[in-house]
Amino acid sequence: MAGNGRHRADESLMANLAAGTSVQEAAVKAGVGERTAFRRLNDPKFRQRLAETKGRMLEAVSTRLVASAGAACEELERLLKKAESESVRLGAARTILEQVLRMRELVEIDQRLLALEQRLKSA
Repeated sequence: MAGNGRHRADESLMANLAAGTSVQEAAVKAGVGERTAFRRLNDPKFRQRLAETKGRMLEAVSTRLVASAGAACEELERLLKKAESESVRLGAARTILEQVLRMRELVEIDQRLLALEQRLKSA
């Protein structure tokens, strides 16, 4: 039974830490002492699981952002074309151009990385 309680406390601690809660606050929410929380953070297995948990959380957020990207683009296009305020149209135009440049940079970096990886594989 005690192991099960520790498991629940560790899972709670991990969830709170992964969500960005401070170690002190995460310890309180998990019902463990602050020293215990720091001991867990010094455990390589716990840190690995924490990193995996954060990765899964970021993946979920990324999926939601990608799903909303089309609507965001449509709204920027609408503002660019139909906003009465010149400053709103300018802001939409600026945002679109900034994002296009960032996307282009990322695509170029991705292509270069793929080319390097292919060279390494064939070497």
